[in-house]
Amino acid sequence: MSKKKVMKVRLNNHLWDFSFALPIHAQDGQLLNGVCDYTRSKYGVKRSITISPLLSKLKLLDVIIHEMLHAICWSKSERWVNKRATELATVLWNLGYRDKNSLREISRARTQVRRSRRLSTPGKKSKPRLQNNRKKKTNSTK
Repeated sequence: MSKKKVMKVRLNNHLWDFSFALPIHAQDGQLLNGVCDYTRSKYGVKRSITISPLLSKLKLLDVIIHEMLHAICWSKSERWVNKRATELATVLWNLGYRDKNSLREISRARTQVRRSRRLSTPGKKSKPRLQNNRKKKTNSTK
């Protein structure tokens, strides 16, 4: 299995190793889109999420959310996790969340909207920043 950079993510107040890797096989040999693994051993607890990078952007978003839901709600059924992950991925997708570049575009658009609101608000003057007019304390002896 060829692994890319492992990132640490905090989910439900626990640190998880998060990585993208090829290929991901189940014990029965089936190829998987992602795996959420929680293993206890005499050496401690290992928490890891591994995602296949060979997915479309929407499916990738869905699988990332799916595996994070497993990490947070381990007791929930696969059916429950599938449904919630797909719902969340669809909402985020429709809001424009795709990848780093699209997040940058969303951020730029948000900034432009804020600027245009400030410029188009008639009669509203910007408030000057308050300056600190407190007198500085000095150590002087009389």
